[in-house]
Amino acid sequence: MNISNITVSIWNNCEEISFGETDSWNENTFRKKWFIENNIAGKWDSGSPGWYWFISSISYADLAKLTKPSTLPSSGCDFGSTSGENINTFNEDNLSTLNNGNIVVYNGHEGNVMSRIRTHFNLNNNRTGALGIKHYPLSKYEWKVKFFTQNLIVKLPEGIQEATRRLLNNKTGRCSVESAWRAANGWPILCKE
Repeated sequence: MNISNITVSIWNNCEEISFGETDSWNENTFRKKWFIENNIAGKWDSGSPGWYWFISSISYADLAKLTKPSTLPSSGCDFGSTSGENINTFNEDNLSTLNNGNIVVYNGHEGNVMSRIRTHFNLNNNRTGALGIKHYPLSKYEWKVKFFTQNLIVKLPEGIQEATRRLLNNKTGRCSVESAWRAANGWPILCKE
């Protein structure tokens, strides 16, 4: 089984969490309390490695118009600038748009996926670079995060479970799946590297 086939299986067997489509952001989003309050406690994962994708109904043009909020830590992503650079580099044809018209804003991998997802939403310090979604006035849009961690391997075809486990538990392996997904599906507009 090659990396491309494994990547398709991972994408097709992700968990998905919806957020947004509200007047304002919930400050507890992606914290344990929020999972419990929203009856999705079963999706809480305290520390598994894996892959994740942020998806939104916002348009490329609307992302490119955004200005960096004053509340965003300096390590946060400047959505407007990064979107503009990636539109110029890739054109919209090579950016990641799903069949339903939503866009993949960002994808990545991490040794602790839920912690990284939480950081991309909440970013409240300068110790690490992250999106900082809650700092932008984008709560009215539909948002989703798809993720794949260790406990989802059992959903994969038996013939690729062990290969996926090896890739998942190794940074180089996780990078290979991240890159294979981008090669097949386009560049997420807020990814820098």
